[in-house]
Amino acid sequence: MTKRRSAGSKPLAQRLRTALVPSLFALVSASFLAPAAAAESGPLVQEPHGDWVLLRGAGICQLRHTILSAASGAVLLEMLLLPPGQGRDGALAGLRVPLGVSLPDGIAWRHRARPDEAIALAWQHCDPDLCLAAGEISRAELDRLRRGASIEVGFRPLPGANPVRIAVSLRGVTAGWRALEACEAGAG
Repeated sequence: MTKRRSAGSKPLAQRLRTALVPSLFALVSASFLAPAAAAESGPLVQEPHGDWVLLRGAGICQLRHTILSAASGAVLLEMLLLPPGQGRDGALAGLRVPLGVSLPDGIAWRHRARPDEAIALAWQHCDPDLCLAAGEISRAELDRLRRGASIEVGFRPLPGANPVRIAVSLRGVTAGWRALEACEAGAG
């Protein structure tokens, strides 16, 4: 049986009432508004780090890995990592998947070395194409992402359907995270 562990140690409602709300709002805003903000304030620079890309621009710093369908070029999954905000440890993580997911079933990732432990994120927003789940992850989980080779993200497209499982490469997370911290320190 798989243990589901939320992306934090406190209940989600309590974390959202504290300092996480502004951080999640920043994650949602950054993930959806990055191209629009870049168009208004200058181009986004895409700096590759292995299989990940650091997006930097005026006030925008995020580490992103996008998996596209080979057949259609559509986004199958996008994973985002951002610093958690001043005075907090760990990271903010986001997963974007195509519209049509079973929201009550949630979304989570697991490491091969810990197949019985899932890191769950909370659904935040859906637009006409994609749904975003986000949450704060611990420093220990960020370190596992930095040391790992890959994770497996799982979600159900429909209630009761078999889960969709997508492998996500972690090659480049360590170098990308260092670049992200430098980007944040320099404010883009």
